[in-house]
Amino acid sequence: MLVDGREGLHPLDEIIGDLLRKAGKPLILVANKLDNLPWEEGHHDFWSLGMGQPMPVSALSGKGSGDLLDKVLEMFPEPLEEGVPEDQIRVAVVGKPNVGKSSLMNKLTGANTLVENKLFATLDPTVRKIKKNFPYPVLLSDTVGLINKLPHDLVASFKSTLDEVRDADLLIHVVDISHPEYKNQLQTTDDLLTQMGMDEIEVILVFNKIDSIEDIENLEKAYENFPSAVSISCKKNEGIDVLRQKIIIQYEKRLSPYLMELEHSQAGIISQIRKFPLIVKEDYKEDRICLSLRLPPGGKAKLKNILNSQEISVNV
Repeated sequence: MLVDGREGLHPLDEIIGDLLRKAGKPLILVANKLDNLPWEEGHHDFWSLGMGQPMPVSALSGKGSGDLLDKVLEMFPEPLEEGVPEDQIRVAVVGKPNVGKSSLMNKLTGANTLVENKLFATLDPTVRKIKKNFPYPVLLSDTVGLINKLPHDLVASFKSTLDEVRDADLLIHVVDISHPEYKNQLQTTDDLLTQMGMDEIEVILVFNKIDSIEDIENLEKAYENFPSAVSISCKKNEGIDVLRQKIIIQYEKRLSPYLMELEHSQAGIISQIRKFPLIVKEDYKEDRICLSLRLPPGGKAKLKNILNSQEISVNV
């Protein structure tokens, strides 16, 4: 329930408050227009509504909004732990606002994630599977834009939106290379990731909006400073395949070599084995079939389940 903290308690507040209490729903009482927090005391008058502690905020300055967000999150039930299959990796797209994170997400997944020129258009992570021209199971998440000098009362709330980043196996750090302050953009994101304890996660640096660069020398200098960066244009669909290949390389780093042998009578199982590990080589010998595999984390257990379902006895 939102009340005017500057004007104080109004008879209508009591009527509305009484109706809301009778509804039996969870309530938060918010007193707005307290622009001089933390020295304001106008919200104390609203204790008489019997709706618990009034939350003082200023929509004008944003003061108190962090505490309000925390209060809202407290009232939601704990999400069920679904977990991520071991053979799947999480990739999080990070960067400052308006650098093209959501546009890149759409290019990689074929989805239609919200694309807006707003500071915090993406507050909750959007998670999608990379499906277009991709051989492995990868979850891609689009996260809130990271800004410098984040208001103190919003830091905790913003950290709570970055669980996808904390759990990520790989980060795609997107930078607007056409922006005159792109180096500061890059450094801001790096500093915030370090502040949040995420600087150990592997990163692919992506220079977006190469189509908007007027001076090609600036792009060449950027390549010299960051030779491993991938240059793309979401607008013109340039460089996306190169980025996909980089993600594939990172996924394949997680694969472990594994050798297994089958009898010729067991060859029919090979089509099922192909569904999740990478078969590097099939060697059909006179008395057996030798398979050179590369297994993702948890791959041995899945392989064993496939073999057991066919009542095939092989050491795994």
